[in-house]
Amino acid sequence: MAIDQTQRPRFYEGQYLGADDLSGVLDHALVEQARDRIAGHTWGIALGLNLKEAPSASDPSGIDQFLQPGYGWDGFGRTIVALQPYKIPPQRFLPYIYDPSIDEPNGRLVELYIGYREINFDPPRPGFQSCDAAGQSARIQETFDIYIGARPNHADRHDPIVLGNYVVDAQQALQKLDPAAPQIFDESIPQQTLPDPAKAFWLVPLGYVRWKPDPNPAVVGKFLALTPDDQAASRAFRIPIGVVAGAVHAADGILRLKDRTRDYSKFNSTDLVWIEGDTRLQGHLGFRDGAGDDHGVPFVLRRNEANSAGGRDLQVVIGKGNAGGNHLSIGPLDPPGVNFQERVTIRDDGNVGVGTTAPAAKIHVQGGNIRWSNNSELVDDQGGSIDLGANNVTAGAGTPYIDFHQKGKIQDFNTRIINDANNQLSVFAFGAPATLAVHGEVKLDPGASLTAPGALEPLRILRGTVDGSSSILAGTGFSIAHLGTGVYDINFDAPFTGLPSVSVTQVYPDINFAPPGRTTDNAVINGISATRVRVATGRDNGDLSDRSFSFIIMGPR
Repeated sequence: MAIDQTQRPRFYEGQYLGADDLSGVLDHALVEQARDRIAGHTWGIALGLNLKEAPSASDPSGIDQFLQPGYGWDGFGRTIVALQPYKIPPQRFLPYIYDPSIDEPNGRLVELYIGYREINFDPPRPGFQSCDAAGQSARIQETFDIYIGARPNHADRHDPIVLGNYVVDAQQALQKLDPAAPQIFDESIPQQTLPDPAKAFWLVPLGYVRWKPDPNPAVVGKFLALTPDDQAASRAFRIPIGVVAGAVHAADGILRLKDRTRDYSKFNSTDLVWIEGDTRLQGHLGFRDGAGDDHGVPFVLRRNEANSAGGRDLQVVIGKGNAGGNHLSIGPLDPPGVNFQERVTIRDDGNVGVGTTAPAAKIHVQGGNIRWSNNSELVDDQGGSIDLGANNVTAGAGTPYIDFHQKGKIQDFNTRIINDANNQLSVFAFGAPATLAVHGEVKLDPGASLTAPGALEPLRILRGTVDGSSSILAGTGFSIAHLGTGVYDINFDAPFTGLPSVSVTQVYPDINFAPPGRTTDNAVINGISATRVRVATGRDNGDLSDRSFSFIIMGPR
């Protein structure tokens, strides 16, 4: 078993040289170049070798497909070069038989590959051939061939490699010698015994074309344009070359990752890595100090594929445990651009601070307000207040309210406190009269100088003053019916829920402080119900007479 490197030819003065000696020089160079290509790089397409669509001159309903000039190499390190556009021959697709279930209306996608090929030419002139030597040609044309159709297995796309005494698929090369070794998915194995380049087989994926066979099998079909989805799939099918390295050292302090079809960025910085384009990350992104140590406190950005809601998470890990000492901090640098100014703090115990680095609650806002819809705000004014519907510098909008919900019930609200356009604060209950329970005194009037009386039952009060002609002089919520001399009904706009209590007094002769009548002039209650009260007024001799009267009615709501 050979373990040495390739023999390098060496010449000395007076040596007789044959074709084998000169071929040895070329073979050594070819082998070393091939090893170099698949050692520091992975096989694939370096540049070009794209499939380009062009209008078809022979069939306006179809297109022509061209392979563009380009360069690449295969897993045996052989270079594949196209120096000018090459038209893909439609005749190569005749084996595809028309099937309406597949080919209507837009044909089918077909895989295309390219492979290295050698052609011997320039044989010796007649009379100069060697009778016992094979392969007599002075030149070898290195070219390519196009391969059409799906090749799902490795054995369909390339030959196995020879590694030591083993013939093995390139991906399992290391595992053949050591079962614990990893699989090499890029298949670039430089320590293999390289095969005869004229006989080895290794295909490089080029992309997809869309082909529609003709219903007549004797007639060549046509290429159709790729859809945007086809183009994306075709690009993903291609394999570009890669770089194999354990470390990448910046030659001048900068590493650039960029699309080679885009110009270099003109903005300079001292950053080590410049990523000039979008970036995709598979795995976790960890953050460490300048020496590469995390001090036992992991800071990690990672993706989680199964959360409790049946979806996915983007997770930010800020240490271990929940003692509150590790922060995710957001903020600017100070004006000189030196010191970090923490504005938002998320601690590992779940507390969030805005304007404070020591949040004392799950959400702690210091030194500012919290605003939501229609300019409503939680305000830090006067030790903390709530503005609903607007603030002190904007016009109000809507009819703001506060809803309370009862345990175990699904409802719009159980009790609602609402501020309407009449400068009135109202309390509503869901499906029942609202109850406002006050444990303590209720102060009334603009100066809060009056105390509301308490009661053991929910009550409503009506009051009024009526003259003898049944005109209402004061009060609302009722109407007066003059039934006859000295007899009046007080009809309630809204009935009480039970029998009210009534007090009525005659006003005589009027409300304007005229000389008083006799104290025996009076008014009496002639009937009480939940909807009305009947009042009778009269003279001091007891006869009915139209007189003014004043009343107070109090009853259950």
